[in-house]
Amino acid sequence: MRPEAKTLLSLGLILLAGCASDAAPDFGGSWQPVNRYQSSPAATPSYVISARDGSLRPLLQRWSAQGGLQLEDRLSQDYPLPATLTGFRHLSLPQALLALQTLYAHEQVMLELQGRQLLAWQDGPGDCAEAAC
Repeated sequence: MRPEAKTLLSLGLILLAGCASDAAPDFGGSWQPVNRYQSSPAATPSYVISARDGSLRPLLQRWSAQGGLQLEDRLSQDYPLPATLTGFRHLSLPQALLALQTLYAHEQVMLELQGRQLLAWQDGPGDCAEAAC
């Protein structure tokens, strides 16, 4: 018999011997599986800017609808979204609003989350409340 045939025959016998072993024992008791996964993946909200938004108002409307919030828009005008925001993504709405507020700081745009309301306004000299001045 050739050596290659002997090797193949030996491997086949070893594999068959593994199949002839006893089944795994049934462990009783109060053990539980370590890795238990959810039946469906949990959606992690993310706040992104897409080309469809076009400007700040539609973006804020979409984010407020996404978060189940009421939008209170007191902006005197709408602002275009610059192309530099491509790839903008935040996992928390307060962080996303702070990033936008920083971007529009020269326009004095203020964005804030208060409870279940998303507030948008412009903080200018005419908007100054007496207690805050």
